[in-house]
Amino acid sequence: MIAETLAGIALVKSAVDGIKSAIGTAQDIGDIAGHIDNLFEGESQTQRARNKKSGVNQFNINSVAKETIDAKIAAEKLYEVSVMVDQRFGHGTWAGIVTERAKRIQEAKETIDAKIAAEKLYEVSVMVDQRFGHGTWAGIVTERAKRIQEAKEAAFVVRKEKALKQEEMMETIKMTAIVLGVISVIIAAVIGMFLSAAIAMIL
Repeated sequence: MIAETLAGIALVKSAVDGIKSAIGTAQDIGDIAGHIDNLFEGESQTQRARNKKSGVNQFNINSVAKETIDAKIAAEKLYEVSVMVDQRFGHGTWAGIVTERAKRIQEAKETIDAKIAAEKLYEVSVMVDQRFGHGTWAGIVTERAKRIQEAKEAAFVVRKEKALKQEEMMETIKMTAIVLGVISVIIAAVIGMFLSAAIAMIL
């Protein structure tokens, strides 16, 4: 554990020194990308060492203190580099690097998880076919795909019917508004005729 921590913090310090020596003349972030990779890797090593829960020295006060201090130093070095990078390449550059790195890590994790899931599925398919006969798993997969497709089609029909009902409702509202408008005009005309007749009789 201690060796891993020392390697981690040593890598962090080496990366920071490399960045400091090159950042002044760096034309783009690619010129110091290798040092940044080493910085992240070293910081990750210090964190893994600190969070490691096994080993004979995990309760040793010297080990705990060194791992805690190394992790704190690594975090400070990360911040120091973030300031240098933003000053050299513009505000937000470091945040962009961190975001892109996190995105790639997540994508790699998802790829690995998908591969593991595929391997587990294959193992299950073999076991099912061995137990219930060749083609059983293929039948399960085909039936599942069929049901998913049927569910999608049913959902599409429901959405289509809902849209049609909404359209019919809008048409009904429009027709009602037109009818009410015509009735209002007729009523107004009749009232006008009565008023005209009444005025004529008075005169």
